[in-house]
Amino acid sequence: MALLKATDAAVLIRGVHSHPVEIEHPSLYRTQTAGPRGWAEGMEHWLGKELS
Repeated sequence: MALLKATDAAVLIRGVHSHPVEIEHPSLYRTQTAGPRGWAEGMEHWLGKELS
C-alpha cells in the first residue's frame, strides 16, 4: 500500500477474492476487471489509448 500512496497516479487492479482493499489516494483508479485485463484497463485509463 505504501507504494500506491507514493505515486501521483495509482491503479488498483480488481482481485479475484472478496476481500475489500481500503486505500486513500486522490488519483486512484480501481479497475472493473481482474488480472492481466485489469492491468490493461488501468493503463488504458491513464495513458488514454487501447492496449491489446
